[in-house]
Amino acid sequence: MQLMGNYGEGAEEQEHAMTIDHHQVGAHVPRPTTRPSLDRGLLGCIGLVALLAVLANGHAWFGGHPTHSLATPGGDIAEQVWFLAWLPHALLHLQNPFISHALFAGSGGVNLMVNTSEFAPALVLAPLTVLVGPVFAFNVGLVLAPVVSAWPMYVLVRRIVGRRWIATTTATMWAMSPYVLANLPSGRFHQTVQFIEPVVLLLALDLVQERRRPVTVGFLAASAIVVQYFTGSEQLAMVAFEVGLGLVVAAVFFRSTLHAVARRALVAVGVAGGVSVFFLAYPLWVEFFGPRHTTGSPWGSIFELGNSLTSIVATPRLFGRGDAVTGYVGGVGTVGETLAFLGWGVVATCLATILWQWNDRRVRALAIVGVITVVLELGTTVQVSTVGVATLSWAPWRLFANLPVVEQLIPDRFAQMVAFAALLLVALGWRALTDLLEPAAPRVRRSIVIVAVLAATLPQILGAPVPFPSSSSFSQSTWYATIHGTPGHRARVLVLPSVNAGLGWSSAPMTYQALNGFRFDLLGGYVLVPTTHGTASAWLVPPTGPDGALQGFMSPFQVTALSAQERAVIAKIITVRHVTDVLLFPIAGNNNLADAELTAIMGTRPAMRDFVLLWRSVHEVHPLDLSDAVIEGCAASTAGKAPLATADCVLAAAALPS
Repeated sequence: MQLMGNYGEGAEEQEHAMTIDHHQVGAHVPRPTTRPSLDRGLLGCIGLVALLAVLANGHAWFGGHPTHSLATPGGDIAEQVWFLAWLPHALLHLQNPFISHALFAGSGGVNLMVNTSEFAPALVLAPLTVLVGPVFAFNVGLVLAPVVSAWPMYVLVRRIVGRRWIATTTATMWAMSPYVLANLPSGRFHQTVQFIEPVVLLLALDLVQERRRPVTVGFLAASAIVVQYFTGSEQLAMVAFEVGLGLVVAAVFFRSTLHAVARRALVAVGVAGGVSVFFLAYPLWVEFFGPRHTTGSPWGSIFELGNSLTSIVATPRLFGRGDAVTGYVGGVGTVGETLAFLGWGVVATCLATILWQWNDRRVRALAIVGVITVVLELGTTVQVSTVGVATLSWAPWRLFANLPVVEQLIPDRFAQMVAFAALLLVALGWRALTDLLEPAAPRVRRSIVIVAVLAATLPQILGAPVPFPSSSSFSQSTWYATIHGTPGHRARVLVLPSVNAGLGWSSAPMTYQALNGFRFDLLGGYVLVPTTHGTASAWLVPPTGPDGALQGFMSPFQVTALSAQERAVIAKIITVRHVTDVLLFPIAGNNNLADAELTAIMGTRPAMRDFVLLWRSVHEVHPLDLSDAVIEGCAASTAGKAPLATADCVLAAAALPS
């Protein structure tokens, strides 16, 4: 087994001359005196990944138009589109990008640093967002995210094993992994831009092989840290966790190397730390101590459960090519996202590499780190086959689950760290196989290699959830284009059901707000905010007082009949928070009751367009003096009729002209 020296210089047949034995992993590698030639394999890999990403989102690029094609304007996509649009808007209008009052207007706004605001992807895509729009930028981001992930992975594998085809195949599997494909349709750039893992290992190799000066490595490491923090701080924390684990394992297998590189490493770490603190001091203060920050787990113990063991080899139902096909490539698991899925092919290749190449210290180190990380991704319990059904009620993550900062991590996302170790083992195994087959006839060698590659990749190919869903007919409600404030006051919109839920289309107003250039503010938002009178997550600890009454009024699925006191509380919220427009979207529950209650609160007849009811707010809102029985009676008597019939009934009961 050999470790790559200078990649990208010379033809494939020269690779053996450019490698060093892995026992000399700490040996000095002379810095190249001339600029290395461009690696054609890297260009080919980037082109291949970009093509696959375009095809995966083909409904947007070929079936519709990327400027207005989304799977849905709601759900997580609304959050992603909003984040992409907010940063350039804030910078162009000289606003603090870390705190926004465009959401939760009138109640303190939102601290974007406690949310995965993805400022780095938003900054890269900002020119497209400004010139073409956030939906187009979102669709371009779905292509760029895998490319950014593949690039450093290719360079890393090329340096380790030398072979271009191995580097290309491994980098493509990394950039289009089941973990990435489970998250990419919704954007989630904090989980799909996966550059930090290979970059960290590349910089470590630069130190060990003296390819770059320690100060240079430190600046590059700081750049990676800052970019990753502004892409997804959770991923950065998990990588830090893995780096600590890797150092412990390296101290066992590469003790002399660590001793030799210690002084250079301390310089690099010092530079990286100093530069990172310089750029991140204020954002970190905002995140942990700034206005509207949160503490503790955002979602509670349900997200501590982690992945099941069988999900590593079994694709979920309704995922990829469907139950009939995925059953042949590893069985069918539970309904849901596939985060841990590797497939039997990758698992078998890893096991074969470990057994065959155990004497290679790199293989032993990767195997140990991978197994420990598998244990971490299980969460606080051991679930063998079904998520939520514990076989063992205790797992090692329980030791960390309540630690500050660490408690905010979701353990099942360690799955991508497992995939990283697994793919490096696969690459080392394929290189060992090609070395073994070197004396064989070219046709025999190619045939065996093709079989080995297909065995590892076919389960993931068959289980890939592509193409992504997308609607070519997405268009925003015409009401949002007509919303405007009064002289000296911005428009503030209360949308019901609450935007906070993020279920179905309920968060779609965030998309409409982004598309309209933030010309109006929203009273809620599908983002993390603190609960009433505390710093705990409002998702974990429901708000009380006026916000609690508003949140308890209705959900996308049901409406609660209000008392006169509760109607007065909601009317006061509308008045005190200077709401200019109240919008009611259709719900799956008793829509007539929602119409009746809001008409009784607003005291006026709504307008209707695109199935949305809209009330223009006056300076002060006073609910109608009607009994609960009358309001509920109007809702019941107009069931099945046009929504405005309910409003007319309520107004007639109050003896007001309709």
